[in-house]
Amino acid sequence: MKKMMVKCAVAILTVSLVVIPFACKKAAEFEVSSLTMTPSEVFAGEAVTVAVDVKNVGEGGGIYPLTLTVDGEALETREVELSGGEEEVISFTLVKEAAGTYQLEVGGLSRMLQVRRPAQFEVSSLVVAPSTVLVGEAVTVAVDVKNMGEGEGIYPLTLTVDGEELDIREVELSGGEEETVSFTFVKDVAGTYELEVTGLSQTLKVLRPAQFEISALSVIPEEVGPGELVIVMADVANTGEVEGTYTARLELGSVAVASQEIWIDAGMTRAVTFEVVEDEAGRYEVGIGGQSQVLMVKEGLYRNSTYGFSLNYPLSWVLTETGERSPIIEIKGPGEIPVTRVYLGYLSEPMSYQEYGRVFSDYLRGLPGSQVVSEGETTLANATPA
Repeated sequence: MKKMMVKCAVAILTVSLVVIPFACKKAAEFEVSSLTMTPSEVFAGEAVTVAVDVKNVGEGGGIYPLTLTVDGEALETREVELSGGEEEVISFTLVKEAAGTYQLEVGGLSRMLQVRRPAQFEVSSLVVAPSTVLVGEAVTVAVDVKNMGEGEGIYPLTLTVDGEELDIREVELSGGEEETVSFTFVKDVAGTYELEVTGLSQTLKVLRPAQFEISALSVIPEEVGPGELVIVMADVANTGEVEGTYTARLELGSVAVASQEIWIDAGMTRAVTFEVVEDEAGRYEVGIGGQSQVLMVKEGLYRNSTYGFSLNYPLSWVLTETGERSPIIEIKGPGEIPVTRVYLGYLSEPMSYQEYGRVFSDYLRGLPGSQVVSEGETTLANATPA
């Protein structure tokens, strides 16, 4: 408490040796007390009210100046006028923008003011895991959030994908506290996406999974006799963006008769091959991966793989391979039906194969008991017509 006193002089008048004292009124005297701060602790930028009680303990009225100083620097002065015995609360409003400890003084009274840093958030370490995914797979986006201030606060985090808001998360942290915040989502369309969380960005790549297409199905040959070997081939293309394994199944009709697995890199094509032997004559639908072709297994069908020709003959006839070229086979019918022979002739230079064919046919017609019933042309393995 601080006091201010005003003294008065006493005048003595002497008349005829008689002393008459005059009454003396006590002057204004001020006391300052009860320095308060409300609130007692603030964050930077918040207002604090500084108040003191001022009382005139004297009998006369007077004016008293009050100055608020901060760290010894006068900030504001206010004057209060009080009658004798009157009391009043005088307040100042103070705002400090910088955090720290400040000494406040009013009327000789002082207190320390603590200004704290408000909640201030720092976002760092954006991680996309995994950074490359397949369509339909989940991806997690995570960031570290730290409250760099001294006060508690709530901070909203927004995840955007190619500039469009996808999700919002709020994190509440005390001063100095740190936390990792995660988002999880799925993309159903392949492509490259730009992910952003509060100014931090990363790229996400979404790939098409391995996808397989079957083409160029071939059945070689398309007509065979019972027990003959058939080769079934098809191309398998991986149209996806990642490697994969395809299980190719060979079907006869609707029944799977064989399968094999092939590994195919993204964008590549591989051939798959099956060998088939059917002992029963009939019409078979051969399929791989939704593609199909017809295989005819016929009785009475002769095929010569050495010279590349085939022929059909009646089921009741008997076919014999001679092991020679002319004739190469003999087919004998029942009863009195004569023997049918198949001859192969080689082209002689410089004769054309058409001319040679006529000469050879005339030769066969000249044989006793022979009759040419059909003629044909084929190409041997060395590409020489015969």
